[in-house]
Amino acid sequence: RRAAPAPGPFDFRSPFEELFEAFFGGPAPRQERGPERGADLRYDLEVRSLRTRQLAESGIAIALGAALGLLKVYQLPQGGSITAGSMVPVFYLSLRWGARTGIAAGVLLGLVNFALEPVFVHPVQFLLDYPVAFGALGLAGFFPRLPWLGVVAGGAGRFLSHFLSGVVFFAQYAPRGTSPWVYSAAYNGSYMLPEVVVSVVLTLLVLRALPMPPERSG
Repeated sequence: RRAAPAPGPFDFRSPFEELFEAFFGGPAPRQERGPERGADLRYDLEVRSLRTRQLAESGIAIALGAALGLLKVYQLPQGGSITAGSMVPVFYLSLRWGARTGIAAGVLLGLVNFALEPVFVHPVQFLLDYPVAFGALGLAGFFPRLPWLGVVAGGAGRFLSHFLSGVVFFAQYAPRGTSPWVYSAAYNGSYMLPEVVVSVVLTLLVLRALPMPPERSG
């Protein structure tokens, strides 16, 4: 295996850029061409451009997802709602930049949602209902050639996280004689199923209007 090239005169990064690359997975991969990467000024500038674009689109997706989450069609009493396509921005971001970027943005979206409308019962419940649940939306990035399947996979991941939270931490709300497993599945499915259906339709429409670039991250 060839050793990593030595840094070139234009190959420098700030601590913020290093943190961003570690969190979001770096820019889209591409084949090497020409001189060593560190010495290729054009390559360095392209990488910087990709990083900037990736960061900007991630921020837009998080902000838009949080804003759409406030536009509720129906709100359930113990949390959860049918929204105006609040998962679509993260789904599109995941399909465009890959699963790692989508998961990272989803985690941040979950934290923003908690800050806006917190429901806290236990630290594990917080993790399951916010960073884990919304981070699971990034699973869509594993299916760039089948966007509808990616949306279903991301929605299923979020549902599973909410489902486990409901079984463990909200079982007391189940009607007498009803299994917490059945109650949690019915409760979370009542809003996640329409959310996923709406997200599939809207994500496909967005992809038609804003096609993904030929190069994307994995």
